[in-house]
Amino acid sequence: MKYIDAHCHLDLFRDPYAEAAACDSSQTYTIAVTNLPSAFANSEHIATGRRFVRAAAGLHPELVAQHPQALEQLLPLIGRTKYVGEVGLDYVKATPSERQIQRRVLERVVEHCENLGGRVISIHTRRAADDAIELVAGAARSKVILHWFSGSPKAAARAVTAGCLFSVNPAMTRSSTGQRIIAAIPDDRLLTETDGPFVKHEGREVHAFQVASFLPAIARVRGQATEAVGSMVLENFRRAVTIEAPA
Repeated sequence: MKYIDAHCHLDLFRDPYAEAAACDSSQTYTIAVTNLPSAFANSEHIATGRRFVRAAAGLHPELVAQHPQALEQLLPLIGRTKYVGEVGLDYVKATPSERQIQRRVLERVVEHCENLGGRVISIHTRRAADDAIELVAGAARSKVILHWFSGSPKAAARAVTAGCLFSVNPAMTRSSTGQRIIAAIPDDRLLTETDGPFVKHEGREVHAFQVASFLPAIARVRGQATEAVGSMVLENFRRAVTIEAPA
C-alpha cells in the first residue's frame, strides 16, 4: 500500500473496472463510496478480487428525501462491509423538513454502525458541519472521516476533539477555505481523497491512482515535505482504520 483514496465514486467512472485495476497496480487503497444502497452490489462486484479496493454502503444526503425506503435498504448492507459512505448532511438546497429527515437518517446510520461494533464512516457535511459533528461525536467504536470538509474553524476544532479524521482532495488546495482547513488539520488526522470523478485536477477528471500527483500541493499548503505528508497519511490510515489489505 503506497497511497490512500478515502473517498472515491469508482462506480461513476466510465470504466469502473479499469479504475479498480489501476488502484491495484498503483497500490492505492481506495474506499469506493456509493450514493444509494441500490448501487452497493455493483461496487461490491467492482471490488471483488481487488487487493486495494473496498466497497462502501452509502446514502447521499441529497437523495434521502427522494428515496424514503433507502434507509431500510442501507442498514442490512452495513453488515456486509466495514466501510460506510457517502452519508451525512447537506443543507445547501434542503428545506427544514428535509434537513430533519437527513439528521434522522444519519443518526440511525451512526447508531447502527456502533451497534455492529463500529465502521469506517465517510461523512458529507456541506453547510451542515455543526449538526453533522454533533451527530457523530458519540461514535466511540467507529472511525469518522469528514470528507471535503468546509466548515468553520470552530467546527473543525470540535471535530478534532470528537476524534474525527479529515480527507482532503485537490480542489481544496485551490480554494482559500480549503487551504485554511488543510493547514489546520493535526498531523495525525490527515487523509487523502479524490472524490473522483467529481473533482478536477489540472483541468482533468481526477482518478484514485493519481493521489501521488496532488500530494505536493497538500504539502505546500501545510509547509511540509511531500514525502512526510505521504508517510503521515499512510500511518494515519493504518492506525485509525483496521484494514485487511496487505501493507
